[in-house]
Amino acid sequence: MEEHLKIKNRLAPVVNEITEWPIYKLSQDKDSFLTEIVDRTSSSLLKSFDDANTLHSELKSVLYQEKNRLTKEPWKSDSPEERIFWGEIKRKILLTDKIEDDKKKFKEDKKILKLILSYYSNEIVAHFVPKKYRIAQKILPFLFSRLMNASPGKKLKFLFNSKKTIYDKFNITGPIDHIRNLSKKGTVIIVPTHFSNIDSPTIGLVIDIIGLPAMTYGAGINLFTIGILSRWLNDLGAYKLDRRRKNKPYLELLKNYSTIAITRGAHSLFFPGGTRSRSGQIEKKLKLGLLGTALEAQRENLLNFQEDTAKKIYIVNN
Repeated sequence: MEEHLKIKNRLAPVVNEITEWPIYKLSQDKDSFLTEIVDRTSSSLLKSFDDANTLHSELKSVLYQEKNRLTKEPWKSDSPEERIFWGEIKRKILLTDKIEDDKKKFKEDKKILKLILSYYSNEIVAHFVPKKYRIAQKILPFLFSRLMNASPGKKLKFLFNSKKTIYDKFNITGPIDHIRNLSKKGTVIIVPTHFSNIDSPTIGLVIDIIGLPAMTYGAGINLFTIGILSRWLNDLGAYKLDRRRKNKPYLELLKNYSTIAITRGAHSLFFPGGTRSRSGQIEKKLKLGLLGTALEAQRENLLNFQEDTAKKIYIVNN
C-alpha cells in the first residue's frame, strides 16, 4: 500500500496547461454541451409519455409547481425574469389547450418542453474562467491560513502577521500519487463527507494543492444571492442546483447534465450524503442521486468505445 505522506508544498500540476483541463474544454464547448443535454433529456422524457395528453398534463404540472415556487417559496436568488418566462409558458399552454388535433397539440407541446429544458439548462450551466482560477489559487491559501489562525482574543494585526502557511495548518495526507495517476488515466469523481458550508472551497483548495485539474460541482442556487460569491462560484465550475424544483423535466435534465459532463471527461465533486453530516461521521446511507450519474457515464463509455480504449471513471472517497 502506498505510504501516506503529508503535503508540505503545492505539487506540480498533473496537466500543466489550464486550456487542456476538461472543465475548461467543457466551458468552451458550452453551446454543443447544452444542446446535447436538452436533446437527450427531451428524447428520454418523450419516451415516458404515452400520448399527447400525458405530455400536456406534465407541462401544466411543471407550470403549477413553478408558480408555487415563485409565490410561496421565493428566494433572493430568483431572477425577476422568471415570472416573465413562466408567464409566456402559461400563454403557450393555454393556446395548445384549444388545439383539438392530438398530433398538432403534441407537436406544439414538444416545442414548449424544449423551451423549458433550454431555460433550465442555461440557468444550471457552469462556467470556468482561467483568470479567476489563478486569482483564487493565490487568495484561498492566504484566507484559509489566516482564518485557521483566528480565535477569540487574537488581534487582527496578529492574524495578518502570522508566518505559518496553509501547509502548516492543513493536514493533507493520503495516497496522493495514486489519485494523481488516476486522473491521468480517466475521470476522477471525489465523494467526500459533507461537514460544513465551506467544504467546497476547502476541497477545491486541496485539489489544487495536490495538482489535480479543477473539478465541476453542484452548488445550491441560494448561494448565488451574494454578488461577489455568485460571480466567483459561477466562474469556477459550480453549476446551480435548485432543491425546490422536484418536477420530472428538471430532475431528468440535471441527471443528464452530470452524466454528459462526466462522459466528456470533466472531473467532478459530489457529496453523496446529500446534506451535512451532523455527527461528523461518514454516512452509512448514501443518496445515489448525482453519484449514480457516474455509473451511467461509465456504462456509456463502455458502450461507445472498445473496452481497452473506454475512459475509466474512478470514485475517490475519504
